[in-house]
Amino acid sequence: MTSKAFLTMVARGLSSTAQSRGEQHVGAYVRSVALEFPICAYCAGEIRPLARAGRMRELYPGVVLPVPEDFEIPTCNGCGDEYMSPQLTQVLHGILTEMLNRI
Repeated sequence: MTSKAFLTMVARGLSSTAQSRGEQHVGAYVRSVALEFPICAYCAGEIRPLARAGRMRELYPGVVLPVPEDFEIPTCNGCGDEYMSPQLTQVLHGILTEMLNRI
């Protein structure tokens, strides 16, 4: 994926913190033309792809599964807020559905 495609995907995404608060902030960040990465609207940190262990996602009500350790999610390096685009959410949903079907 090109960096332009990645930034476009992030620009169309929703902040996971905003989603958890029931807010509908589409592209909730300020993008500076001079910077390589978008800027978080909450703390002005840089939003970069991050893969790490220990993340969990609710696939269906009451069904919580671990996100694969190598799955990159655009994450603010300041506050840790995650920015999931609809496309990235769909990819993750497919991966988690496959995991559930193997159980």
